[in-house]
Amino acid sequence: MDNFNLFDNLLRLATAQRSRYAKLKQARLALVLLLCLTAAQAEAAQDYKKETKNYLSPIEFHCFDYIISKESKWNFKAQSPTHDYGAVQRHMTNTSRTTIRKWLNNPQQQITWAINYMRTRYGSICQAATFHQQHNWY
Repeated sequence: MDNFNLFDNLLRLATAQRSRYAKLKQARLALVLLLCLTAAQAEAAQDYKKETKNYLSPIEFHCFDYIISKESKWNFKAQSPTHDYGAVQRHMTNTSRTTIRKWLNNPQQQITWAINYMRTRYGSICQAATFHQQHNWY
């Protein structure tokens, strides 16, 4: 009987070790995927940053870059606890999850929206940047 208990305990220990190993392997895979996604997102952000730079005048781009860098560091998937989303941190309090998901997956829409918003609300992108410097929001 003692040998059976010993064998049973060894079997349980081996099973637990395999389970821990499998969990560790899953965690490593998740980390690798996360790092790949993060690298891909950073690369995409640089592409959209270059595209925006070509669309705006150098002065406007400098002002736009100032705001977006402060708000999200050009992270198009950024989310805040106060319901601000995307690189431009658009406030979306009463918005469906589907709409927010579409917003986060459309960097070009975020940039276009922000440029229009800044020009409409503040008169220019640089006036929006001046407001941001004074209030730490826009």
